[in-house]
Amino acid sequence: MALVDIGTRTTELICFSDGQYLNHESAGVVLGVGQVYTQVAQKLSSQHQRQIDAYEVDWALREGKPIKIKGGVVERKALETLVQHYVRPLATRLHNEMTRLWKEGAPGVDYLLYCGGGSALLAPYLGHFRDDYTILPDSQFTNAAGYLEYIRLTTQDQTRAQDQGSAPVQQDDASAQKASHA
Repeated sequence: MALVDIGTRTTELICFSDGQYLNHESAGVVLGVGQVYTQVAQKLSSQHQRQIDAYEVDWALREGKPIKIKGGVVERKALETLVQHYVRPLATRLHNEMTRLWKEGAPGVDYLLYCGGGSALLAPYLGHFRDDYTILPDSQFTNAAGYLEYIRLTTQDQTRAQDQGSAPVQQDDASAQKASHA
């Protein structure tokens, strides 16, 4: 299984086999959708003589919050067209990194999963690498959901003990023996 986590600044390409992480088939690269937002913001700033922040571009795309310019707004269609101009090269770079790491189409990978906030922006291009893939639902929250599940699993014993009204106590064998003879 391969997981491609497309973030704002970086993308992690992670490969697993039988639940084991494969270091030699995994990598992190400085390649993220923040680069697209920055390029679009710079282009709009120069066109409209107003400093536009990359976060404004992100919010306009994700939340539909318009970018205001001189009493008007940047039209959504014009924004999307400009964004696509910068997304294509980013998608090509991602495709090249995946090919370098896993070969064209990742023939040794059974399942290809995409997650991260950048997955939605790159969605129209992800099928160029391979036809069968899955973009995880609510992928911008996948890391947070994973961390939450990890916390639940690793603190399960502590939570059970607290629910029963006692705190978990770690004792070595000598301490346990002393406590039982007291």
